[in-house]
Amino acid sequence: MKKYNERLLSRTQKVSSDTLKKSLYTVDKLTHPSPQVRRIGSAIGKTVGVGLFIAGTVGTIYGSLWGVAGCVAGVCTVVSNTIKDKQ
Repeated sequence: MKKYNERLLSRTQKVSSDTLKKSLYTVDKLTHPSPQVRRIGSAIGKTVGVGLFIAGTVGTIYGSLWGVAGCVAGVCTVVSNTIKDKQ
């Protein structure tokens, strides 16, 4: 019975170790995307930022307070994505 328990324990440890390695690999891939994916995401973010800035500008022209907030959010989005794209 002791040998059986030792074999069972060693196999369980191996399966646990393999599962841990696979999950660490998956986490690394998800948190560190490829340069192409980063470039595409940054381009989409810049496009959204420009859209926010344009909508904010239109809102500011019509005298809305949300227009100013839209302009600020748009500028921050474009600057943030540009900085991240350069890294």
